[in-house]
Amino acid sequence: MVADDANAKHQDIARLYPDSEQIWVDSGHGIPLEKPEVVIAAIREALLLSHSNQMQLESTPRIPNTSLQR
Repeated sequence: MVADDANAKHQDIARLYPDSEQIWVDSGHGIPLEKPEVVIAAIREALLLSHSNQMQLESTPRIPNTSLQR
């Protein structure tokens, strides 16, 4: 069935990103128009995770790279 093949391809793509999450929405092709609250929630979650990761990177002690200094 075509839908099964498409779903398998989506799962294969999601496996390329171990921390990714595939969200299934009861909607047609116009998800942003039909279920905008789901899209907004996903974007907010992505932004929060991005901000959290950035804060962790900024608080990680860095070892100066002296090999580039002359």
